[in-house]
Amino acid sequence: MSEQAVLKNLAAIVGADGAISATDWRVAFEPTDGWVWVHLDRNDGDVADWLLGKSGAPQDVAWALLEEDTQPRARQVDDGVLLVLRGVNLNPGAAPEDMISVRLYVTERRVISVTQRPMRVIQDMTDRAEKGDFPRTPATFITRLVEDVRARAEPVLDGFQARLEALEDASFERHFAASDRQELNSLRRAASHTRRHIAPQARALVALVALAPRWLPAEQRDALHEEAAAFDRMAGDLDSVLDRAAILRDEVDTKIAERANRILLLFSVVGAVFLPLTFLTGLLGVNLAGIPSADSQWAFAGLATLLVVLGVIEVLVIRWLKLF
Repeated sequence: MSEQAVLKNLAAIVGADGAISATDWRVAFEPTDGWVWVHLDRNDGDVADWLLGKSGAPQDVAWALLEEDTQPRARQVDDGVLLVLRGVNLNPGAAPEDMISVRLYVTERRVISVTQRPMRVIQDMTDRAEKGDFPRTPATFITRLVEDVRARAEPVLDGFQARLEALEDASFERHFAASDRQELNSLRRAASHTRRHIAPQARALVALVALAPRWLPAEQRDALHEEAAAFDRMAGDLDSVLDRAAILRDEVDTKIAERANRILLLFSVVGAVFLPLTFLTGLLGVNLAGIPSADSQWAFAGLATLLVVLGVIEVLVIRWLKLF
C-alpha cells in the first residue's frame, strides 16, 4: 500500500466479470456492461467544466460536488444519490482532525467521487484496483469506502483517549505543568473538531439506508446500517472524551486556585506574625533620647527574647483560631 495518498484524476471501468480497465475520465459515462468509477481532483480547472457541462450529472449535484465546505449528508437526486463523507487527514504533517471530505454521486452504473486534498481511503481503492481486488458493484464500492473511512478514524479516536488518560494520570501523580495544560487544550480542540463531522456522518449513513436506492441491495444496506451504528458509537466516545477533558480542566483549575490561595494565606500569616514585631523594633529603633534600658548590656538580649516570645504567642493564637 502506498504510504502517501496522491490526488489525481482517474477513471476505471469495472466489467460484470470483475475485470478492471482504465479509461479517460473525460469520456467516462455509464457503460452498458458493468460500471465506472470516476475520481476527480476539485483543484483541476477542467473538472468543474466537465461536471457542469459534460458529465451528465444533474446541475445541483455538480455544484454540490464542487462545494468548498461540506458536511456529511445523503439525499436522492433523480435515479442517483448524492453522498458526502468525511475522513481523517492522514497526509504527512497534517492534523488528523482536519478531516477531508469526499463527495460522491452514485447511480446504478457510475460513481463520481471528488476530493480537494489527497485522501488515504481513495488511495486504498486505487491500490485494490491495481491488485485486482476491486468492488464489483457501486454498492460494494460505497460499503467498502465507508468501512475504510471508519477503520482509518478509529486509531485517531484511540489516540485521543490515550492522550486524555495520560493527562489524567499526570494530574494525580504530579503538578500539572503549563505544557500539560496546553496539551489538554489541544486535545479538546481536536476532539471537538472531529466530532463535528463524525456525528453527522452517522446520520448521513442512516439517511442513505432509508433512501434504499435500487442499486443498494439488502446486504449492503445492513452493512451500512452497522457502519452508521459504529460512527454513532464513535461520536459517543468523542462526547465522553470532551466531558472528561472538561472535568479534568475544572479539576486542574481548582487545584491551581487552591495552590494560589495557600500561597496567599502563607504570605498573610507571615505578615500577621511579623507586623507587630516590625512595629515594635521600629519603635525602639528611633534615634531619640529616653529609650528604656538603652544603656543596659542586657537590653538587646531582652528585646530579642521578647520578640521570640511574642512571635510564638502570635503563632499559637493563629493556630488556635484555625487560620492556618
